[in-house]
Amino acid sequence: MRKSVKTLRLGIDAVLVLACLILVVPNILHSCPFLIGASDSYIVLGRSMEPALRLGDLAFIIRVEPSDVKVGDVVAVKTDSVVYMHRVVEKRVADEGVLFKLKGDANEDLDPGYVKASDIMGKVCFSIPTGYFYTPYGYILTVATPLMLLATNQAIKIYKFYSRGK
Repeated sequence: MRKSVKTLRLGIDAVLVLACLILVVPNILHSCPFLIGASDSYIVLGRSMEPALRLGDLAFIIRVEPSDVKVGDVVAVKTDSVVYMHRVVEKRVADEGVLFKLKGDANEDLDPGYVKASDIMGKVCFSIPTGYFYTPYGYILTVATPLMLLATNQAIKIYKFYSRGK
């Protein structure tokens, strides 16, 4: 009996550590993107770039020169107070500088107009799929399950405490 309780506790502890890592690491990286060499990070709030970037994903941006942006790159664009990410489908040099034509992967039409190089914040270097946190299954996986395991862990401790007294 003691060996199975010890094994169960070890398994619970391992799952709790894993759950903490799954919840904490993306938050740390979102707060401090420089830790992985990125300049900024954003949570994707739309579905226009699916399947490349899904709703709720954490996208990391690196600053690049406009000349380094190529057709096919996903770039972050800031207009007024909104930041969005779309794929470059055309790049051209005009009198006013480098201009980019963009399109969301899930959109049928190209974005209207061209985007100036000064509006490009950088290009998406990679993303972490954190969108599952916002689904019912993600909630169960990342919040409810660890809470149940923590309760089980405490129940085992209480059981061991009372068994010693007998």
